[in-house]
Order: sequence, then structure tokens, then C-alpha cells
Amino acid sequence: MLILEISSCVFRNLLRLIRNRPTFVALNVGNLTLGLTTFLVLLSISRSEFVFDRWIPAQQGVFRVDALYQRHGQNASEFPDAPYRLFDELKTSLPEILSASRYAPESAVATLHGVLVTQDVQFVDPDFLNVVQFPLGMGDAGGLSRPDGAIVSEKIARQYFGSTQAAMGQVLNLNIEQHAMRFTVRGVLAPIPAATTIHPDILLAMPTWVQELQTFQQWGMTAGKLYVRVLGTESPTELTANLRRFISAHAGSFLKIGGGLDVAPIALADQHA
Repeated sequence: MLILEISSCVFRNLLRLIRNRPTFVALNVGNLTLGLTTFLVLLSISRSEFVFDRWIPAQQGVFRVDALYQRHGQNASEFPDAPYRLFDELKTSLPEILSASRYAPESAVATLHGVLVTQDVQFVDPDFLNVVQFPLGMGDAGGLSRPDGAIVSEKIARQYFGSTQAAMGQVLNLNIEQHAMRFTVRGVLAPIPAATTIHPDILLAMPTWVQELQTFQQWGMTAGKLYVRVLGTESPTELTANLRRFISAHAGSFLKIGGGLDVAPIALADQHA
């Protein structure tokens, strides 16, 4: 009974307050609602940020190599990309690197249900899915070892071919940088969670003409990402030191003309920060 009497008293006082001071009540309710909404939004954002990329399997020992460029008398600028030139001879020179791959975004023209459309694609090396181990729904990672190999996202499989199963073995006709190319779908990625930094659309085996582009030959040019998988005992500090020695030994001509190049390995789980 006491609880009912207290509740009734509180309710009557609340009604009296609403009748006598409606503006005051409305402002307080509005402020409370705004505060709770802001708290819930910030909580959702913080939870999302802390789980970014952490779902990717076997990510221990996987790093994105960032480049830091510096000219004489200027502060160094860090980029979430690396010169593709760094990839050459990397595995043979640094045995602690188990596998490595470039991730080179490009724009292609494709035919979708009889209509020409612009399509994002990503050229990668054969080891890409051994480094960043996105799960496959169908097919196998070895598909990228074939010169015409393509692995597509589930969305692309449905968009172009109707289903993931129907996509397997289908041919993608693409025009990239005025090169007419035919790729065969060798695999379909499993769904990739939203909390992921890179979302591949169409992974393509990297042709020779792409590797002959200036962006792949020059130390001072960055256009995409470089991922490496190292031995479990290799620390980021050790990897940085070894990469610096590699650059010093191989990028002499670039360094001599005043180019300052440094690297910063970023753990896969930290690349979204």
C-alpha cells in the first residue's frame, strides 16, 4: 500500500508540474532524450571502432606497410599506402616475410546486363588471400595464381550472375586502362562484415602490363597498399628495422636525389585507426 501511495503522489505532482510549467517539462524531457541518444550513438561508434578488422582469421603477424616521405627541411608525411616497388625481391631478401601482396585499386568498364558500367576492381598478387585471409564462400585462394583468375564478392556475384553458385567459372570482360581483358571467376568471398577497412569487389590476378606502369617502378610513387605476413616471432620494431635496411640497399638512386623514405608497419587489427 505504501508503494502505491508514493507512486500516486509522485504521479499527481508530475501532472501538476506539466499543467503549471509545460515548457520547463518539455525542455527537460528534450535534454534527457538528447543526452541518451548521444550516449547510445557514441557507444555504438566506439564498439564498432574497437572491433574493426579483428574478425579476420589468422591475422597475427600480418601488417600493412605505410610509407613516410620527407623532403629536406620538411616534416615527414605518412600515407596508408606504400610504393609498389618495395614489393620486388622482398621475400627473397627478408626470409622472415612468409608472404606478401600488393593491393592495387583500379577502375574498370564492365558490361552489366547489356549496359556498360564503371566497376571498382583490385589487382593483387597470388598470395593476397594467404596474407589477408578473407574467408571464401566458394572456390579457393589458389584461383589468383592463374593469369586470368578473379575472385569476387558475394554482392558482385549476385549482381552480375544472379547467385554465388552461378558465378563460378563465369567470364568477366573488363576494359582497364584501354586494355580489354577476360577473367574467369575462380572463387566467391564469404560476406565481409561492415567493420572492415578494405572491401574487395573483384580481386584480379595482376597482369604483366600493370606491373610495368610507372607507379610500380618508382620508389617515390604510392597508389595502393602493401600487406605482409611475417614469422610469429618477428616484432613490429624488428620488421621496421629490416625494411629500412632493405630500402637503403635497393632505393639508393631515389634516396640520392633527396627523397626521404621511411616505413611504418601497421598491424592488421590497427589499420583502421
